Amino acid sequence: MLLDQDGFLVALGELYESTRDHGTVSITMKQLKAAEEAPCLLVRARTEKRKISTRVEREEAGRFQVLLTGVMRASCSNLEKVKKRPRHAQA
Repeated sequence: MLLDQDGFLVALGELYESTRDHGTVSITMKQLKAAEEAPCLLVRARTEKRKISTRVEREEAGRFQVLLTGVMRASCSNLEKVKKRPRHAQA
């Protein structure tokens, strides 16, 4: 489903909330180059059950990236720390 940028960020937060206990959210970015239009960025997010996307114009890419990072940082607070295995003694 193609959304506007603000709607995409809200829906992305909802995707993260729905997968807080279990599940994965995958985000991909792809540059689009159309012959008649200026290049833009296609951002997609998906879970097992839902897909969302938005188009970001080149001039708005910096602002969108800052907002996207904020949503991702707010949603990644529940990550578990990876336990490191002890190193073996080197001879």
